[in-house]
This record gives sequence, structure tokens and C-alpha cells, in this order.
Amino acid sequence: MTAVGATRRGVVELSCLSPHFTLAEMSVTRTGHSNVPPGPVVEHLIRLCEEILEPIRAEWGPVKVYSGYRSETVNSAVGGAPNSAHRTGDAADFDTGRDLVGVYLFIMRSALPIGQVILYPSRDFIHVSHREGTGFTCPFSRRALLSPSKGVYVPAAEGWRAVFGVGFPR
Repeated sequence: MTAVGATRRGVVELSCLSPHFTLAEMSVTRTGHSNVPPGPVVEHLIRLCEEILEPIRAEWGPVKVYSGYRSETVNSAVGGAPNSAHRTGDAADFDTGRDLVGVYLFIMRSALPIGQVILYPSRDFIHVSHREGTGFTCPFSRRALLSPSKGVYVPAAEGWRAVFGVGFPR
């Protein structure tokens, strides 16, 4: 797919990155700051959409992206980590409006090229990044969830028990 990063006025066009995802939705922001991804970032967004988000959509239906690419200014405004994979177009925060835990387990068990998958059960979204991304490096296989009781990222099996009170499903 070909995507155009910006018009002459700096407005993101509704170019398709993949069959079901546009450049506009992968660079949406409510901060009021410019968030136009440069060309190399657009290529990363295409890879993220085609190799991770499209397969999730094929299995679970429409995907609502809350955060994809973030410029340095947008990332700072939302409190993102300075080395966030969102900065390089390698990550997305999303929901399917359906069984979030089921979606998370699908991703965990899949062969998708995941760099990181984090379930935020108290915020009702999942963060995924492509393994080829240059963002955050997590010491525990990059499959984790945010434990609300600890307020920190923990390995999936440990976090699962803390959040759901039962062992991680096999």
C-alpha cells in the first residue's frame, strides 16, 4: 500500500496503510499538536498494520486504535516513555470492543511478530508493538500486563494472578 504522509498544509490524508487501517487513524491525537509521521515512520506503520493489526482484525473484528504514531511533542504531552515504540510507528494501543482478555490471549498464543504486548485491564486496551521496532526493551519476553495492584509492568503469568486471581491459562 502507498500512503501519503502529509499535504502541503500539514494535514494527514486518509491514505490507506492496509485494507482496514488509514494513516489518519494511526496518527490520531487529541492533544492539539501536529502529529504527521515522516516517510520512514509511515513504512513502519504499514508493517504494523499489515502484520499485526490486520490479523487481529481478521480474528476479532473491527479494531479501534486509540494511539499509533506519536510525534515527540504528542508523546511528551500524553506522558509516553521517551523511547516509546509509538515514536517510530512500531506500536499501537487498541480495543476491539469484544472480549479484551480473549484478544490478549490470542496475541500471546499467536505467531504474530510481536515485540511487546501489554494488557491494561483497568483501562480497557491492549498495547502491541512490532518485534522489529526500536522501542522499549522488556526483560521478560516482552509479553506482560500492567498490574493495577502493583502499578508496574509484570510478566504475564505473574500479573495474571495479581489481576484475575487465578493462574495464567495455558
